[in-house]
Amino acid sequence: MKKVLPIRGDLRLASVLTIVSVALMGAASLFSLVFREVVYPTGDLWGSFLANDAANLVVMLPLLLIPFLLARRGRLAGLLLWPGALAGICYNYIAYVFGIPLRWMTAVNIVLVLLAAAGMIEIIQRMDWLQVQEQIEEIGPRVFGGIVLLLFGAVFFFLAATLIVEGGAEIRPADLGVSIADLGVSVLWIGGGVLMLRKRPLGFTAGWGLLYTGVVLNLALLVVLVLRPQFSEFELLGEDVIAVSSFLGLCLAPLTMFLVRLRRNL
Repeated sequence: MKKVLPIRGDLRLASVLTIVSVALMGAASLFSLVFREVVYPTGDLWGSFLANDAANLVVMLPLLLIPFLLARRGRLAGLLLWPGALAGICYNYIAYVFGIPLRWMTAVNIVLVLLAAAGMIEIIQRMDWLQVQEQIEEIGPRVFGGIVLLLFGAVFFFLAATLIVEGGAEIRPADLGVSIADLGVSVLWIGGGVLMLRKRPLGFTAGWGLLYTGVVLNLALLVVLVLRPQFSEFELLGEDVIAVSSFLGLCLAPLTMFLVRLRRNL
């Protein structure tokens, strides 16, 4: 029997937006891998984005589908993580929109950003924030999770802003796209961290999903680091793997604690 989730109305629109996003992202990633010369006009773009297209298929799509399918089965964990997965897609394709010169694929990338953002907003506004807070307030390591979100937000915002300012007109398009995406997700992480630490209903509703965004993005980045040498002259550096693995572990720690306790209590 399907459990009753703390939502107002239904999530049919969010489900449709998610399914369309999955189909379009899968098709766009496959097309880019097969017709790489058509999508990426320069070797620099080729080296920067092809590994990411592969990571979209092996990491982003599964990690989006898991919470979506769990939520469809009435699992609160799936509902809470679902918008965080869509936030990861927004981040990903914001980097594509600003990192690749204006071409016909830009329209596809913009549509993916809009679909994922609309789905994320639809889920959040459909959730009964007060009811979510009542169900999970005493379950998760709220302070730990809030501090991690604040730390991530501050670090990534500083690094992205520094790269944009110091790079100026000489910054590589791919780096500019990623930096703009970093600024956007950093604002969400900082906001989510503040709301969690202040015990606001929206913090309980969105905060754990934002930690899942960090897990999705860092796991995808690990895959990109491993695959990138296959598509370009980029070298796999041990310090990069250690840094990304540390970020991944930092996000996973409070999120795993929360999900284990949630399963025991509900």
